Amino acid sequence: TRVPFSKKNIMIRDNFTCQYCGVKKNRLTIDHVIPVSRSGKSSFENCVAACKDCNSKKGSKLPSEARMYLKKKPFAPTISEFTRIRATKSGIFDLLKDLGVY
Repeated sequence: TRVPFSKKNIMIRDNFTCQYCGVKKNRLTIDHVIPVSRSGKSSFENCVAACKDCNSKKGSKLPSEARMYLKKKPFAPTISEFTRIRATKSGIFDLLKDLGVY
């Protein structure tokens, strides 16, 4: 079983932190590292959390073209990695509730 791809799950994976400037904000956007206009896909490996300023600055460029650098390479989390991230962020009780175990 794989972690479902969603905006919420990207935000959780990236700890609600802009992957370009490192700012933690409540209102983040999703940035396609390889822009959709350049055949970039909507996937864990190509999407990151980004603040509006960084997303606007990057626009339809590749990060290197915009002289912007990712804090970490985007990845598709395994169930165990995602569980660890969620347990760390929101506590085990919330995780068990979200999984429908408790």
